Amino acid sequence: MMSQTTTPPPKVSFVVTGFGPFRGVKDNPTTKLAKAIVEYIKSNNIPVEISGAYVIETAAESVVKKLDILSEECVNSINNGGAVEDQPIVVVSVHLGVNYRGEKFQLECCAYNDATFRIPDELGFQPKRQCIVKRESFDACFRTDLDMDLLIGDLNTGGEKKWDKRVCLSTDPGRFVCNYTYFYSLEKCRAINSSLKSTGTSPISKAVSLFIHVPPLRVESEEEQLSFLSSALIAIQKQLCR
Repeated sequence: MMSQTTTPPPKVSFVVTGFGPFRGVKDNPTTKLAKAIVEYIKSNNIPVEISGAYVIETAAESVVKKLDILSEECVNSINNGGAVEDQPIVVVSVHLGVNYRGEKFQLECCAYNDATFRIPDELGFQPKRQCIVKRESFDACFRTDLDMDLLIGDLNTGGEKKWDKRVCLSTDPGRFVCNYTYFYSLEKCRAINSSLKSTGTSPISKAVSLFIHVPPLRVESEEEQLSFLSSALIAIQKQLCR
């Protein structure tokens, strides 16, 4: 009788990005979150792996340069495999931006191929109705591969702290650098996943992206935002390992 081999659960590795200041928001909470999340995870013994956390200049050009680098690192990570033989790898990019008028944490379900900046970015770029990815149609909508209903359900009911009145789903990430980042990141994930399929890599191995808009610190303190972010990472990992 032949023994059946089972694929081990995937190793989930997170990359977290935040933004620096931009016009009207000198103290961007996502700068603090990106700088603090690795130590927060470590000091609280939270069972998730963060391979890197970065602060990106709030500018389209800077976003493209950084995400291109992170995409190459993602492919290398997947190709190198996990600690267990044949273990799939899932690399999750969690991008953070601030909604300075927001009252809740917003889990962004999708992004749009539309760069229409109401103000110039930090390098003076101010496009109007331009495609972020030229080969895609204008205003095309890309959605995250995560099950967002399941994710918010886990956040609302799981763990020691419930976030049901403090988190919501959103389908409008704006059209500024946040949307630009998310759409470009989702496009990178699509390209990576398509390449992995063509090379016969485990179908479980993949790149995933999510954008989270956080409220200003006057609404949720830095400590509470770190707590929410860690809860979100745990819920994402749980979903991907089901």
